[in-house]
Amino acid sequence: MSDRPRFDETRSAAMRAALVATVEESPRRDRRRQVRVAVAAVLAALGLGLGGTAVAFAVTGVSLFGDDRVTAAAPPTSASPTPTPTPAATDAPPTAAPHPLVLTDEPITPHDLLTQPSPSPVWSVQLPAAGDMCEYQQVIDVADGYALVQTGPTQPPEDSNYSCDLDASRYSLTLLDTSTGVPVWSRDWSWAFTYGDQTKATLLGTSDRVLVWDSLGGPGPKEVLDLATGGTLSSVTVPDGFTVRDLNAVPGESGDVTFVAQRLDAAGAPTTSWAVERADPRDLASPRWSVPFDGQWAITPPITNASSILQVTHWYDGQPSVLDVYDADSGAVMAAATTDRSYTYYDGFTLRFSDRIDYERSRTVAGIDDAGNEVWSRSLDAGFAVAPVGLIPRQPGSDVPRVSEVLLIGPGTQLELVDGVTGESRWTADGAGCTKGSGLNGPALATYDFSLATDGVIVQSGEQGGVCGFDHATGAPVDVSARPSDFGGAQGELAQYKLDGAMGTGGLYTSKGQGVPPTPMPQSGTGTALDAVTGASLWSIPAYYDERWVFAGGYLVGFSQGRVFGIG
Repeated sequence: MSDRPRFDETRSAAMRAALVATVEESPRRDRRRQVRVAVAAVLAALGLGLGGTAVAFAVTGVSLFGDDRVTAAAPPTSASPTPTPTPAATDAPPTAAPHPLVLTDEPITPHDLLTQPSPSPVWSVQLPAAGDMCEYQQVIDVADGYALVQTGPTQPPEDSNYSCDLDASRYSLTLLDTSTGVPVWSRDWSWAFTYGDQTKATLLGTSDRVLVWDSLGGPGPKEVLDLATGGTLSSVTVPDGFTVRDLNAVPGESGDVTFVAQRLDAAGAPTTSWAVERADPRDLASPRWSVPFDGQWAITPPITNASSILQVTHWYDGQPSVLDVYDADSGAVMAAATTDRSYTYYDGFTLRFSDRIDYERSRTVAGIDDAGNEVWSRSLDAGFAVAPVGLIPRQPGSDVPRVSEVLLIGPGTQLELVDGVTGESRWTADGAGCTKGSGLNGPALATYDFSLATDGVIVQSGEQGGVCGFDHATGAPVDVSARPSDFGGAQGELAQYKLDGAMGTGGLYTSKGQGVPPTPMPQSGTGTALDAVTGASLWSIPAYYDERWVFAGGYLVGFSQGRVFGIG
């Protein structure tokens, strides 16, 4: 970590010119570090690591004593719950050999399943703490072929007659090889039931650690885990005299978090004295840097790219909010007491919105590099709205699409495709055929559901399918009406995966049930793969009433009745 800020206005113009020249010489659709990917692949094959940049774990999932039993992490020396073995699969055992886990910040591409799979899962694992519809499962992508499955914490159903087991709050984490179904380790915890529990797991960048934390400060686990074994490395303790809510992981290999801490008075009541800090979560009392500020309330969102731009919004009741911008490396102030700007993080760049008209439109939109320097800007008196163009591969730990290009909306229904890194205008087109914007004074077009398909077409999807499309290279209109919608299913690069009569599609209505689920659970639905371009059906298999599909570590998996299983 540098103790000097990365932001330097005197370097901005020179960096802008150099960046544009460099990027123009690189492939447009992938400007990430290809050399490191190649090195990672070679070292993974050798079972070696990449230091702090990519950590390779020889997680074979097989007992070192010669039998085939899956082993969990060794019991930690602290008083934390002991890791327990995940129950063995019962539907179909894993057959392929597990592969090394190589942790990087490179995107994870879906492994599309284009041929007819067996109706039975290729593997199936019973998840701990998942015996009730009120313990919902979520996936955290870790690497190609690896994902963390989080179950819980227990929460009551919403507007439902379903009777959840609320005798305790239950929560578990399972690291799973999703290419084979081999569980690497599992941890589970339980504590006195608390409403509104926010316990969740977060990858700490590309370090080999996982944070388990409750932003509301409830009685659940607050620990840093070793990603390779699931063992507890440290508890997470808030320093005396302060309260801390969100701990946001710093991207990269440090394993640090950023957060805002509010000072308490002698009686334990909150004061108007705050600090924004960066620290190792294993020792929050010894921050790498700390900057004080005042306010009645304060928030800081996570940085979701490699940017140094850390935003802190603070305010007093009845007064306008104020935004301060800090260098995440050093804590140096980049901008202080601003009242009319905000930042949105994308892949390789950050957008700064200023001179706001409303929550969707700004008179000025600027592209900022990772060091905080302005590279390009656009201004329009009527204001621009911005529609990100999503990419299918996802970053590890993220559940939102990557974005390297944006569509500027305005004036009227004009769409301008802009390279987010350089500011280069690719083309302009009329978006009159796209989804209309909402509100009388809002932008003419909606700013959501645009993505770049693998055949080089930018598509806006609606609930019934493609709405409008443009050739990525030229902006020429493309008929996308036959393309299937990406709503309500799993999205691959070559196929869309739909469920009919299962979770949210005629089966159980939400993740927490709506009405009492039948016993036994009927296999009354159908899961179908559709060609992402033509909409043609590729294959179909039966699905349970509570079944849902997602990509986990790049592989298509299903969830039903407390189990996770491989589709095909």
